[in-house]
Amino acid sequence: MSKILYRKLKTGILTISIIFIATACKDSKRKIITTQILPIHIERFDRHLPEYVSSEDSVFRDNFRKKYSPFFSLYCQSILKLSPETAPGYLPGLKRFVSDTAVKVLYADCEDEYSDMSDLENNLSEAFGRYGAFFPEYKVPRILSHVSGLGVPVIIADSLISVSIDNYLGSDYRLYKGLFYDYELKSKIRRQIPLDIISAVIYTEEPFRKENATLLDHIVYEGAVIYLLEQIFPDKKEEDLLGFSQEQLDWCRKNESKIWNKMVSEKHLFSGDMLLQNKYLNPAPFTSPLTAESPGRTGRWIGYQLVKAYLRNVPEANITDIIRQDMANTVLKQSKYKG
Repeated sequence: MSKILYRKLKTGILTISIIFIATACKDSKRKIITTQILPIHIERFDRHLPEYVSSEDSVFRDNFRKKYSPFFSLYCQSILKLSPETAPGYLPGLKRFVSDTAVKVLYADCEDEYSDMSDLENNLSEAFGRYGAFFPEYKVPRILSHVSGLGVPVIIADSLISVSIDNYLGSDYRLYKGLFYDYELKSKIRRQIPLDIISAVIYTEEPFRKENATLLDHIVYEGAVIYLLEQIFPDKKEEDLLGFSQEQLDWCRKNESKIWNKMVSEKHLFSGDMLLQNKYLNPAPFTSPLTAESPGRTGRWIGYQLVKAYLRNVPEANITDIIRQDMANTVLKQSKYKG
């Protein structure tokens, strides 16, 4: 739905920027236990690229391009926007990039912060194991890390996932000031990486498909995604999963009935107005149909409440069916949700 969430590139890859992600209320179900730990290794493309750029060894450069195929060409063309006609191996453009003053700072700080990625690899191993319990047909692709110059945080192609680690150097990182809104900075942290990767996988593998959708359709889908992420990351704090502060979460809980009554009384639920839908669902300082005290994307939080209520009332229901099927009206009716 939202250009904030994803966009298709000419190369055929899907880039996804995600800021949220999920909630973990006391009454939600945490049934899934990892039955299989999938060994995850993050390939350090970012660490090896400067060596490629500075090397005079044509054999080494050829082997590097082969090792990181097809990501190398995607990185050069789709992330750095280098023209393939500039020179063999994109060397002039890559040299300009890695020699840029700001990029040098990003590289140095990424090396300091991400000298060891074992914690992320372990977290991803468990997360993909849980994801596989819901979608056993999914095969985990290669996972890489790169420096993009603060471009899109997560890139997904058919055979790989790559994370731009320069987007995760801390909410108070000095180079982020003036480039990102305050509500974006809270997700610019190391522990957000597994959430963003799995979220990107869900939105890519199980995208919202309905045409001419209402706000209800969208919030139920988003609520199901949040619920699924809660199962995949059972140890995450609720505020971390949401992308909310504790104060924002408290505001939603305190004003839940008011939010719901507003959506119902003003007939927003069944509106097909995409502008209105975006106001409820897109990242923003606040949710403008509500009040300036509300957190952005409050519509997703309400969708999550609907899905939880539905799954409590229909315990035999499957969360993957809600994500994959047109079930919004069913969820609304059988949840008996009243806000």
